[in-house]
Amino acid sequence: MREVIFQFIAGFLFGIIPFGLIEVIGWNIPFFREKFYGNPSEIPTLILGYHVHHSFLGLISIGLGIYSLFTKSDNQFFWIGLGIGIIIAHTVADGKLVFIEKIK
Repeated sequence: MREVIFQFIAGFLFGIIPFGLIEVIGWNIPFFREKFYGNPSEIPTLILGYHVHHSFLGLISIGLGIYSLFTKSDNQFFWIGLGIGIIIAHTVADGKLVFIEKIK
C-alpha cells in the first residue's frame, strides 16, 4: 500500500510541477508566449484545425495507467498520478478544463 501511495504522489508531482512550470514560462517569456499563445493558425500542436492541449497527454497517461492495472504492470499508479497532475496544472493555468479545441 505504501508503494502505491508513493507511486501516485511521485507521478502527481512529476505531472504538476514540470507542466506547471511550462505554463508559467510559456506565458511570461515573450518568445514562448508569441510562439504558443500567438496566432492560433501557427500553434505547433494544431492538427486538422484542432488544438491538442497538453492536458490530452494527461488523459493518455491515465489510460495507460488503467491499462497497466489489467496487465499487472508495476507503475500503474505513477501513470495515473502523472495524468491527474498534468490535467490539474493545465486547468489551473488555462482557467478551464480543455483537451482538444477547435480553432476558428
